[in-house]
Amino acid sequence: MLQSFTLHAHGADDRKFLFDNRLASVFYHPTLRDLTISCLNVKNRDMESTIKSFGKKRKSTPLRSLTFIECNIDLDTLHTILSMPKALKELSIGERLHVFEGARPSMNVDERTASNRFLPALQQQAESLEKLTHIGGSIPYCVARETDPDGAAKLRSFTSLRHLEIGFESHLYYYLRANGFPPRLSYLKMLDNALSKNYSRLPDILTRTVFHSTTSLVTKCFPSTLPDDFTLHIHYSHHTAFCVNNADEFINTLFLSRPMIYRIADILHEYKGRLLVSRDSFPGGTTYIPPYMYGEQLPVETGLYNSDDYYTFNGRDYRVLDDERFKAKVERDLMFVRS
Repeated sequence: MLQSFTLHAHGADDRKFLFDNRLASVFYHPTLRDLTISCLNVKNRDMESTIKSFGKKRKSTPLRSLTFIECNIDLDTLHTILSMPKALKELSIGERLHVFEGARPSMNVDERTASNRFLPALQQQAESLEKLTHIGGSIPYCVARETDPDGAAKLRSFTSLRHLEIGFESHLYYYLRANGFPPRLSYLKMLDNALSKNYSRLPDILTRTVFHSTTSLVTKCFPSTLPDDFTLHIHYSHHTAFCVNNADEFINTLFLSRPMIYRIADILHEYKGRLLVSRDSFPGGTTYIPPYMYGEQLPVETGLYNSDDYYTFNGRDYRVLDDERFKAKVERDLMFVRS
């Protein structure tokens, strides 16, 4: 009995899997629980009529986890796909960051996740969804958002959602900042994948964007209450700056702005929460891009900061530099020893 299925749309040589009616059948498979699809143009205009012609019922499949990696997402097709699971628990929508001929996303907002119909499509699984991930795709191919005036309220309707991972470019981030925090959200992970690719040669602009956005999020957009165990996690995807000889020094001075991190951490501590910062690394030295096929090494998430260990950044303790009381005590102790 088939319960898990992974499809990479690029076959051997130049062969590619098209989203025809045969492939569409995986979305109403009677036993499938976990489905991962990568590098596919998720668009099938016949899917709705095919489902009706086969007499398939909405909210009937046992699918629990659905993952799209490096895919172009057509909104009508996504809406139909999300109408089928009885109670989807995890959904990850990774739109294309690496665009090439034959795999370019539509620039029609009505077909993209920038449409005001994106949240209604997701809302079909609002009662059951516990984890949601969205990467909005390559920034040069992003289209202007068609703002939903009720978008924040729709995002708050995800009453089971505890874990949210979104890119800074995701249109869900706009609604989250507009009083859209789901009531049970306890883990928010901010992803820089699209920013990092766009600013691969400009790490200073990348980090300024990340910290400016995150600081304004916690100072201006947080709700009045959050779960006591709330975690805000900033995650850097792999960047060329991590490969230079003095990478640790570069990370500590640029990717870990201590004054800004202290400010964010202090606000989270007021909520009884914590701040995490991490990055992707490839221990073997060779970097790869998703979906990491054919034996390619997976990135390893490396911790850079945890506000529970307030003064430690990338393994280095900065308390003697940043804690004035502690610094004064150290200086007094040194004077006492010398005397």
